[in-house]
Amino acid sequence: MDPIRFVVRDSAGNVTRGGLTGEQPLPVGAGEQISLNVGRDAVEAYLRQGDDLLVVLADGRTIVLDGFFDAGPAANQLYLSSE
Repeated sequence: MDPIRFVVRDSAGNVTRGGLTGEQPLPVGAGEQISLNVGRDAVEAYLRQGDDLLVVLADGRTIVLDGFFDAGPAANQLYLSSE
């Protein structure tokens, strides 16, 4: 399967790009904006596991956003984009 492309923008405006296979977690810091290159129809479920957000995809992969809910006063944001 092709990796799922992502973009993370931190609170200072720095941008990180990459790809996820669903096998490794994506570490998330406080106040970050995470964009996953998947459409809404590709997402089967969103689950909270401790401080992590699990994005379960219809193709069987699970993307783990490590520490998504451990952001303190600066909440993290998740965006989906199929483009």
